[in-house]
Amino acid sequence: MRKVFSVGAIIMMAGVAAAGSQKVSVEVSSVKKVHRPAHRVVAPAANNASAARSHQLLCSLRRSERIDKMLNEIVNQTLSMVRTINKEDVAVSLIELCPQDGGGPALGHVHGEQMFYASGLARLPYAAALYSARGNLTGAQRADVMASLRDGSNEATNNIIGYLRSVKGGEYANWYLSSIGMKNFNVNQRFIAGDPSPADAARLGRKLDMNYENSNRLTANQSASLFYLLAYDALVSPAASQAMKAYMHHPLEQKKIGVLAGIADGLPVGSEIITLNGYTVRNYNEAALIKLPNGRQYVLSVMTKYNGYPTVFIPLLSRTIAFRMMTSTGSEDPALHTYIPARAR
Repeated sequence: MRKVFSVGAIIMMAGVAAAGSQKVSVEVSSVKKVHRPAHRVVAPAANNASAARSHQLLCSLRRSERIDKMLNEIVNQTLSMVRTINKEDVAVSLIELCPQDGGGPALGHVHGEQMFYASGLARLPYAAALYSARGNLTGAQRADVMASLRDGSNEATNNIIGYLRSVKGGEYANWYLSSIGMKNFNVNQRFIAGDPSPADAARLGRKLDMNYENSNRLTANQSASLFYLLAYDALVSPAASQAMKAYMHHPLEQKKIGVLAGIADGLPVGSEIITLNGYTVRNYNEAALIKLPNGRQYVLSVMTKYNGYPTVFIPLLSRTIAFRMMTSTGSEDPALHTYIPARAR
């Protein structure tokens, strides 16, 4: 079945995972739940069918031992090249949309169930929550979503948060993610540069070394799953998904410019990328929907934290994954921890 990956409308029709496949959860059960101030939450009146479809797609996502082993090998290899970041400080999730081993979309991860400071990745849940709450956006709201997702504007993101708080309550974005089956995360904080205001400080709670006890947090699996839903036009609605993908689409060669080029920097010429990132002085996160020149399509989500300066971990990781996707024949032995090309055996 032909698939189209284009700006503004990406149509990917595929069946659910094969019967009997192992299912993967995008939930986190081992992380202590942070304190959240009580706020009213007003649920949308007519989004049950949309949330049910999103939840069904997430439940159909298979967990792949083959992808786990491949990703663990690539992460170890990349860390050995970077040498300035520890394995416990990275989380990587990879979803193959059309795996060569058959079956439906499949996920593998390294630390993908651990919550990290979300930074800019929280922009997507906020945008999705706005579409869920509002449906048809006003011109000003569309402009804010575009500036938030395309340009990384904190002001535009906070406008979205302010609207949600005024009409739906401070926990509405959390409620939306819960409605599609996710657990243990937090997206209820404004984007703040500098010291928080008294009101923001009350929401954030106790100051920690890297952020606050109630800061925005997600897992790599959760951010990857949101892009997976986007791939199937199933995040809120087809129209909302297509709009959000259009805002996050970037010409590859333009996206490769800069010290934080990230996932795009590792992709070959001819690739297409829809991506969202976020960074602070202590972390860099990125999630992307990718189509390679050979037609392979996948979602990659990477979250990192560091004590010193940003590293080249993400572009090096992306380059190795893309190379493997471009050269794999699907006949590699998944029992091998380290991939050995046929001629080297």
